[in-house]
Amino acid sequence: MATIEDIAKLANVAKSTVSRYLNGGYVSDKTRAKIDRIIHEQHYTPNAFARSLKAKQTFIIGTVIARLDSSSLSQVLRGLDQKLQEAKYQLLIANTNGSQEREIQSMINLAHQKVDGIVLLATQITPEHLRVIKQIEVPVLVVGQECEMTYNLLNDNQAAAFELAKRVLKTKYQQIAYFGVSETDHAVGRDRKLGFKKALKAVSECKVTYYETSFNAEAAKEIALNSFASGWPDLVVCATDNIAFGVLTAAQEQGLKVPQDVALTGFGGYPIGQLLHPRLMTVDLHFFETGCRAGDMMINILQHKQTEKRIVMPYSIVTGESVDKARQID
Repeated sequence: MATIEDIAKLANVAKSTVSRYLNGGYVSDKTRAKIDRIIHEQHYTPNAFARSLKAKQTFIIGTVIARLDSSSLSQVLRGLDQKLQEAKYQLLIANTNGSQEREIQSMINLAHQKVDGIVLLATQITPEHLRVIKQIEVPVLVVGQECEMTYNLLNDNQAAAFELAKRVLKTKYQQIAYFGVSETDHAVGRDRKLGFKKALKAVSECKVTYYETSFNAEAAKEIALNSFASGWPDLVVCATDNIAFGVLTAAQEQGLKVPQDVALTGFGGYPIGQLLHPRLMTVDLHFFETGCRAGDMMINILQHKQTEKRIVMPYSIVTGESVDKARQID
């Protein structure tokens, strides 16, 4: 079995250069490519335990997520894992099934396992979250929710919701339904609704009814079927694409056409939304890119190179076909 000395000799570099490569330190692109090729040719596998003892690092990043069945979270994790693997870190995932208590306990458990850092994809940031973040002495990057105490990677949910709603509300839709989630989730439940309401101020002669559902498409479908039994609104604005999928299914099961009979918007930019008929009008939050940025941030944090504590990711509006373009006014 090849050793680090063998790799250095075959690559014609110093042993310290190979070590720096393995530990995610700086190595020129040319040298990195050469070492990487030789490592693969020799089937070399670093001794992770010895490596962690020497560097006083585990090279493991803990990630706390609310759900395993979320399209957005899976894309974030893909991007995060890709960047961490490039830097020779492993990803350890703790799933909480939406429980705040489990989120907090997972951070404590990961800290006890001596992870080098924690990426927290929280449902909500509470005083207890803040207490644990301060207590555990492990770098924490919060993704998706506002947290001034530590490093933060955000989506501008309010601005994105405002821009999407402003475009749609320029139409003549008068009966509008808003499907959101609990405002305890500040990003999805509160900020997206605030953006919608801000855009609503510029519109007269329309009636809005608000509904609260979960992130589950089936739940949104049932609420739509029950709430609109006596008649559908002109437009349904949804806080997530998943909610929009549920509403779309309900409308189609009742023989309605989208957008001719009822218009529909989502939020998130799930790839499946662009495979449906009609294609969903939504906000693309670029989840995979968010995960990549989170990975870069965490590596920079560990290398003491991260200067910005708060970064806001860009978004884009996907026009789709679920809102009648003929009724839109530019």
